[in-house]
Amino acid sequence: MNRENADNTMMKILSKYAADGKKPTVMLHVCCAPCASASIERIHPLTQLTLLFYNPNIMPQQEYEKRKAELKRMISENPEYADVKFVDIDYDNSEYMHFVRGHEKDEEQGERCTLCFTLRLRKTAQMAREKGLEFFATTLTIGPKKNTDVISAVGRQIAKEEGIQYLPSDFKRKKGYERSLQLSNELKLYRQSYCGCAFARK
Repeated sequence: MNRENADNTMMKILSKYAADGKKPTVMLHVCCAPCASASIERIHPLTQLTLLFYNPNIMPQQEYEKRKAELKRMISENPEYADVKFVDIDYDNSEYMHFVRGHEKDEEQGERCTLCFTLRLRKTAQMAREKGLEFFATTLTIGPKKNTDVISAVGRQIAKEEGIQYLPSDFKRKKGYERSLQLSNELKLYRQSYCGCAFARK
């Protein structure tokens, strides 16, 4: 599935529900407030959203807590998001480090990153299924350095394995990333200088 199709497919799915007067339930994995800002703005009117902040890759823990707090602030300060639910999983960096063991020296956007996507998306799918939601998705596709094709492939495979639907997306399309920059400025959001893990930070 190419990037154009990922975006189009998402809108076709959501538009079909809207035509029937329905909003599908979606668990949206969120990595940070800036990425969430434009992503949530786009799909919130068409969905019943539950946000999942599950990012054991983020180092150090102070950075993790800062990003989580900023995400919560962004949601709480927007009255339109009063219906958005939030799920948080306790920080455990050892889970990530164990999952990517042997890939510490991989180049950025390589296999280590794919493993990181897999870890976080699988947890999102499992949590969505446990809570009886229809879809799972991620804001990761808004990042200009994130390969949407890879994320989509990971999402589709996990959907088959976990028995739940993956909502394809490419939130960077239609100037989504640029919109996230604009919103970050307007809302005075903290913007981190690296993706999350210690390897990227170097």
